[in-house]
Amino acid sequence: MRKVKIFSALLAILTLLFLVACGSESETPDGGAGNADNSTHVHAPKSPVQENYTSATCTEGAHYDSVVYCADCGAELERNKFTVSDPLGHTPKSAVEENRVAATCAENGSYDSVVYCKVCGDELSRSKIKIARNQSHTMSGGKCSVCDLPESSAGLEFSLNSDGKSYTVTGLGSCESTDIVIGVYKGLSVTTIGDYAFWYCSSLTSVVIPDSVTTIGECAFSSCSSLTSVVIPDSVTTIGECAFSSCSSLTSITVDENNTAYKSIDGNLYSKDGKTLVQYTIGKTDTSFTIPEGVTTIGEDVFFGCTSLTSVTIGNSVTTIGSYAFFGCTSLTSVTMGNSVTTIGSYAFAYCDSLTRVTIGNSVTTIGDSAFYNCFNLTSVTIGNSVTTIGSEAFYDCDSLTSVVIPDSVTTIGSEAFYDCDSLTSVVIPDSVTTIGSEAFYDCDSLTSVVIPDSVTTIGDRAFEFCDSLTSVTVGNSVTSIGESAFVNCYKLVEVINKSSLNITKGSSSYGHLGYYALEIHSGERKIVNVDDYLFITSGGINYLIAYVGNETDLTLPESYGGEKYQINKYAFSGCDSLTSVTISDSVTTIGDSAFSSCTSLTSVTIGDSVTTIGEEAFIGCSSLTSVTIGNSVTTIGSVAFFGCTSLTSVVIPDSVTTIGSVAFSSCTSLTSVVIPDSVTTIGFSAFSSCTSLTSVVIPDSVTTIGSSAFYWCTSLTSIKYRGTEDEWSAISKGYDWNYNTGNYTITYNYDGD
Repeated sequence: MRKVKIFSALLAILTLLFLVACGSESETPDGGAGNADNSTHVHAPKSPVQENYTSATCTEGAHYDSVVYCADCGAELERNKFTVSDPLGHTPKSAVEENRVAATCAENGSYDSVVYCKVCGDELSRSKIKIARNQSHTMSGGKCSVCDLPESSAGLEFSLNSDGKSYTVTGLGSCESTDIVIGVYKGLSVTTIGDYAFWYCSSLTSVVIPDSVTTIGECAFSSCSSLTSVVIPDSVTTIGECAFSSCSSLTSITVDENNTAYKSIDGNLYSKDGKTLVQYTIGKTDTSFTIPEGVTTIGEDVFFGCTSLTSVTIGNSVTTIGSYAFFGCTSLTSVTMGNSVTTIGSYAFAYCDSLTRVTIGNSVTTIGDSAFYNCFNLTSVTIGNSVTTIGSEAFYDCDSLTSVVIPDSVTTIGSEAFYDCDSLTSVVIPDSVTTIGSEAFYDCDSLTSVVIPDSVTTIGDRAFEFCDSLTSVTVGNSVTSIGESAFVNCYKLVEVINKSSLNITKGSSSYGHLGYYALEIHSGERKIVNVDDYLFITSGGINYLIAYVGNETDLTLPESYGGEKYQINKYAFSGCDSLTSVTISDSVTTIGDSAFSSCTSLTSVTIGDSVTTIGEEAFIGCSSLTSVTIGNSVTTIGSVAFFGCTSLTSVVIPDSVTTIGSVAFSSCTSLTSVVIPDSVTTIGFSAFSSCTSLTSVVIPDSVTTIGSSAFYWCTSLTSIKYRGTEDEWSAISKGYDWNYNTGNYTITYNYDGD
């Protein structure tokens, strides 16, 4: 206002100066020519005066005229209008009702809600208010005599709503009809189809939804596999999540054109503004689909169980892919994702087991829990550089996934994120990651080495449990917490490069068993050496072969390591289920515990003459092993060494062997004969138990002890050939049930045959 006044004053001064400078011809008051000498009369302006002052109203501010007159002749020289205040503004009264039309059971009512100004009486606003139709009906002959709404199908279940004037249909009840009608129940309207009301009603073929219904609940018709079409009336304002998901025969959803919340395009259901795809009718036979431009959200469960869809193109307008959106789309092989997607919801692509490659754009910030759960043919994933969190179970059981690039925007790898990704051979964890969740890489049994960056502070419980190909782990300098069992059953983990302040020691179960199997724990450079795909490490002056990382199936082990002998370390070939044969060279001195355990394709083994010890469980579970040649230097066959070698038909034990450990050949169900050499003094507990095809065994007179259950359940055993006398046989210490449930065998004493 102050600016207005200053401006007015300046304008008045400028006007006066102009008039004085320019002047005009003078006229006499009666309009004559003036002085006889024709001189020019110059106006002498007075100071401006205010005229016509008007007070402010609701719509106009206060104003006046500023007028300048000539001091000599009185002529009006200038007139300007000045506003000196803002309008007062309207003062609304309380809304009043006008033009009220009462509702009936057939028609909605309405009234105008009008607001007037208290001061000037102007109409400020007018809106039409809907009055919902009456819930009570006059029934006659199975329908309302006023609105023609039919009676609901007999047997349907209902519950009275809290208003006491309407019902919710809650289920099929005892209704046996496959074509149901939802209409009037006990004279009142049905306004809601309840959550899960007709879930898995596989015989339901059609449904009539009345225009009294406002809400269709969550999963209301989910998995109604015979339902082919649905008409949504204009009254419906809310449709719950997965209301029509997994309706495998549904080809059309039609929405009344007057509906204010939803619309249908090509039989699919959208929000009225077209920004949300609510339901794709999966009964169609289309194999590809392009999300229309303008759609920003793919709702939850939209394509749930759509098994015909092979490809989908998600346009640049889409920002959100809802939870379970493509769950169970088992034929989906490719997804083209636009550059605007920011969120991939939980289970969005779970069980899309034909999906092979996924590129997640740079706009995505969140990959939801279990987003690609059980996509077991997924081989490659590229994650955009805006993702901060890889959700729990995001790639759970993607057992064909061989590589994954984690961008340096990620701070958290969620629990079970890569659980049971059997083919994952390497993963680079960027420096941005601070937390590796529990079971994040559980049972990734092709993962060979991991570097935990300096940014990581926490490794969750069981994070790398059963990563049984893992040989080396580097622990960054910021790690303060390693969860329980984080590295349990990482049998080949022989090297720990510890850059943290944690006191990790060999053989210890502390810090998640990280050092439990370690041969070397240090803070320097990696000591594992790769020689022609064989991994070696030297510890305490002993050379160890720790793993094979090549693809050959018939192996002849290296003659030496750097010209020196070596040992086959524990679990070195464990689980190599493609290995078919192995020749162990004369440079090997020891076959470690479980060295070839569960090599299920291994058919033959030749053990060189330098080997002195076959470790415990060395060949356990080698179910295809048919022949074993044991070198002449072996003194000990460890406990459970050949347990469960069900294809092993014969074995020659050399004279060098002094001990056959407990359960050494137990459950070798194809083994028919055994010759135990003169060097053996003890046959261990259950050494040949459950060798159900064993018919003959030769036992030397050097044996002083036969352990309990040594030949337990050898049901085909018919001949024991003993090289000593009957008295010497009687003197042998025989354990409990050493011959329980054997065949009807005979003993030959003083046997001198082969």
